[in-house]
This record gives sequence, structure tokens and C-alpha cells, in this order.
Amino acid sequence: MLEDSSGETERFEFKLGLYSFNPQTQKKAFNTKLVSNITKKATSFANTPSHKSSYIMIGVADSDSYNASDLGTEPFKIGPISIVGIKRDLTLSGKSIDEYYQHYFSALSQESVSEEMMTMLKDIKSYTYNGATVLSIKMDNTGKPEPYNGKYYRREGTNTVELNVPDLICLTQNLQKHMDD
Repeated sequence: MLEDSSGETERFEFKLGLYSFNPQTQKKAFNTKLVSNITKKATSFANTPSHKSSYIMIGVADSDSYNASDLGTEPFKIGPISIVGIKRDLTLSGKSIDEYYQHYFSALSQESVSEEMMTMLKDIKSYTYNGATVLSIKMDNTGKPEPYNGKYYRREGTNTVELNVPDLICLTQNLQKHMDD
């Protein structure tokens, strides 16, 4: 998938990791706001009618806007994409991969989304490429509009855009038509 991707698109969202690190203060912390951001992006993917799946990839950066020395691991490139993997997160957190998942699931349980969305958000696949483990969350349409915090979003290119009422009505019709096809 990553070899076929040219970066973040309407179908791909990349996240460096679930832990934040401030090199000046040496502070490291699990980023619960990022889990909320992932959840919001997931609903936007589900609200973008398509016959193709969308993916949220953790351990991948779409730019070189980070300082590689702060990562604790040397990224490698696939085109414009930098593969970091989750080793940095595991090192920062001091957690095993199972504990890492449980920390994510615990933060995710605070999010208010449909059962279908929650099932997809919890269905994480891991892939090891060139020694780096990347996590993938596959998102599909559920056949109905999916809200996030009482609002509806869709993906437009690399942007997550809030829908107004006419757009929401159109989305409902398009999702139903998409499911019927």
C-alpha cells in the first residue's frame, strides 16, 4: 500500500506515532488528542463515498518536518513518505506492543462513535517493512453518515471538512446509493 501511495490523499492519513516527545524538556506522553484526531479522520473517511477502503497508518510521516535525531530511530523513505515505525513509541513509552495497543484502546473507549466505527478503529493490522513495524487501520463506509462529536465530516483531498445540512442530506443519499451498487 505504501509503495503505491504518493503521500496523504483522500484515502490515506499518516501519523508519526501515538506518543509526543519534546526534546527541549525531554517530556514524553501518550497523545490522547491524537486518538481523538484519528477518530475524527476515521469518520470523515467513512463519510466519503467510495468503493475503495481508506487507511490510517501509524508509524509513517508524509514529510520531513520532524527532526530525525528526536525519533530514536532512523526513518527510511518510500518516495515522499518516511517510514519510522512504532519502535519510537515503544521506546518512549517503555511499553510492550500489547500494552501499547491497550493504551490506544483505552483512549479510544472514551470516543463516542457507532459500534461499526469502533470495530474498524480497533481492527489494527501490523506490517513489518525493512525492519519497521507500521500499524494500519482500514476504514470503509458503514452505509450511513457517521458523526464525530455531533458533527459530520468528509475527506476532501488531505483535508477533513465539516458538512453543512445540504451536504449531509446529499451524503446520506450518496452513501445509500453507494451501498446499493
